[in-house]
Amino acid sequence: MRHSFSPLALFVFLFLLGCLFGIVHLGLITITFIKLGISTQTGVTLLLTSLFTSVLNIPVLKIESDRTIQLEQQPARFLLHRAHENVEGSTLVAVNVGGCLIPLFFSLYLFVVLSP
Repeated sequence: MRHSFSPLALFVFLFLLGCLFGIVHLGLITITFIKLGISTQTGVTLLLTSLFTSVLNIPVLKIESDRTIQLEQQPARFLLHRAHENVEGSTLVAVNVGGCLIPLFFSLYLFVVLSP
């Protein structure tokens, strides 16, 4: 599936990226790392690792479809439209490395280290 370019989405992304750099500059993330009991370097490494591995998905389960589904014609938007297509096949359930596994393992680490 192809997505059209959205200048608004780009603007929002750049604004949020600027806010993130501002927060880092103010040192709020450093204070958070200190309260969690990890060094700033370890925290930044954890954040960057989570960011860059968010494109990796580990397949867990594949569910086969029993029937064919006819997609409805979408109204034309900016002179682009999708052709009629039948959807056959399967659904793949996957686990995201940067959004699931790294935060999970970090939470387990904090649970073990900070538990009384």
